[in-house]
Amino acid sequence: MKNRPAFLLVLVALAGCAPPAQNYFSTHRKPLTVKARAEEEIRFICRTDEAQRLARLSTDAAVTAFLDTFWTRRDPTPETRENEFRAEHLRRVQYANEHLGGSHLDMGRVYILCQVRLCRSPWILDPGADLLNGGE
Repeated sequence: MKNRPAFLLVLVALAGCAPPAQNYFSTHRKPLTVKARAEEEIRFICRTDEAQRLARLSTDAAVTAFLDTFWTRRDPTPETRENEFRAEHLRRVQYANEHLGGSHLDMGRVYILCQVRLCRSPWILDPGADLLNGGE
């Protein structure tokens, strides 16, 4: 029992030397290909036939052409330079990735599709969210 305080001291010292815990996805994620980025960008808003068409594409040029067509069809004001729908969608994806644990989780997916912010508890809606007006 005399060695117990020394053992605890060594254990605490070793715990301080351990590398900090990191998010698995931030350290082990491979760089995405053009096709994988496209799939991740549109996976919640594309139709089934569009997802199947994208899956069959094999070249980066074909994927880029597909994305241009995909976003052009959804542009609410084609006479302007900016595609407002795409900008808003990508803003929501970025917010979900930074603040809601990622777009692959339910909270991120709900925010992207409905712009409803959920509390940290996945079962409670944010009390300040106005569900009838897009969650603002």
